[in-house]
Amino acid sequence: MYRHSSDGIPPAILTIPGAIAHHARLRPDDPALISERRVLTWHGLHEATHVLATSLRALGITPRDRVAFHCSTPVIFDDLITIFGMMSACAVVMIDSALPLAGRQRLIERATPLAIVSPEDLDATGLPSPVWPVAAGNRITSAAPIPGRTPAPECGPTPGAIAAVLTSSGSTAEPKLIPVRHETLIIGAQIDADTLALTPADRMLHLFPPQFGLFGMAFMATCTGGSTLVADGRPAMSDLALANLLAPTWTCATPVNLARIADHLAATIPGPSTTFRAILTGGAPASPRIRQRITSGFRAPLFDFYGATEAYSLASGGRITGEIRIADDGNNPLPPGREGEIQARGPLVFSGYLDDPDLTAAVFTPDGWFRTGDVGRIDPDDRLAVLGRRVEQINRGGLKISPLEIESAILAHPAVAEALVCAIPHASLGQDVAMAVVPHAGETVSRRELRRWLLERLQAGKVPRTILTLDALPVTGTGKASRRALAALIETRSAAGDDE
Repeated sequence: MYRHSSDGIPPAILTIPGAIAHHARLRPDDPALISERRVLTWHGLHEATHVLATSLRALGITPRDRVAFHCSTPVIFDDLITIFGMMSACAVVMIDSALPLAGRQRLIERATPLAIVSPEDLDATGLPSPVWPVAAGNRITSAAPIPGRTPAPECGPTPGAIAAVLTSSGSTAEPKLIPVRHETLIIGAQIDADTLALTPADRMLHLFPPQFGLFGMAFMATCTGGSTLVADGRPAMSDLALANLLAPTWTCATPVNLARIADHLAATIPGPSTTFRAILTGGAPASPRIRQRITSGFRAPLFDFYGATEAYSLASGGRITGEIRIADDGNNPLPPGREGEIQARGPLVFSGYLDDPDLTAAVFTPDGWFRTGDVGRIDPDDRLAVLGRRVEQINRGGLKISPLEIESAILAHPAVAEALVCAIPHASLGQDVAMAVVPHAGETVSRRELRRWLLERLQAGKVPRTILTLDALPVTGTGKASRRALAALIETRSAAGDDE
């Protein structure tokens, strides 16, 4: 059993608004947000978030309430100010405007926010809650009073209050609604800041999709007093332009996204070094070839973190940082070296899915451990090895197959840049194995060659019969490669007679 302690973090900064106020006092004139055209200091961020929180309180909103934020895609400069201003007054339900209307409606119906805050230039029509536009000055510009509500007192959230309601990635199942506490963000952020040895001089390149943007900003706002580089809404602006123009020192994203940016950096920035000094990755395994692309392009070391939306930063840089155990199918703890389910508890773990006690009960053991659904082991050097997802294991006529094993083997092929394996239905075997690959630029590779390569490295029953060559892997809204979407793509092609 391993535990990360929150000792040493003053209770006053175990909330997002408390942490912003802390840095505003220590370094008021240092930059907090930077874009190509604007800079907002810590004092300015504190003032802007306070104005919006006050505007929400005037409408009767309290820290116990849920209010949705209908944010831009990608997240832009003003969105981050709005997110933190809302988190200073209530729990924020993140709504990605890139979702189709039906998806946004479904999310709002499930989360039941009192209202939806939306930038004035976004179309939030057709949504099943009242919409409150927020102006660039960070005030609610028009809102109908909430029946029975009076202005709320000026009191901030407690460390145990909900900062945000996020959705799981949905890579293998229906997305779940996950409340995340303020203290969880702070403690998890401190762990990763310690891993990278961040200082106030560091600048984070913001690569997160909308609902995860708050994690990146929480990281800087709560732990280091450094700054975040973010697009300012100009259509031509991009993450890659920020990387070239604004001298970031670190970033965090999934391996596939990092590898693509690394390739861009290698092609456009001459010389032996970039401004990056550390890269953090998680959300999916990184093969040796992907890792090599990342470290070569960024010219910086790569650190892994492990966690879930339900359990933030359980391992960082190889160190076990959360309270975890490895357990067998009966939830009995296993000794180091044995493989089993990774289970966790403590301040880094959520307390349950939003308004869903049955689903919550299904993922917690009787003695209070969260069942991550991941398979792993604790190695003799007290490091956590993550071996894959239980639900992703493929049962091909009784042969149990790990997608990660196949992906690792095919990614060693010199022509393959990315790969993804999934299960597809089979009439007699129950499940069969399918794979998609993305070749390196300028490379072509046949299905016959890919099968030959795998047959030399794997048991024959593990070699996929269905192989697609794609320009890009299907991904979730959080940037993870999606096995679920790949299986749907294969089903669609099969129904259309495009049988690979």
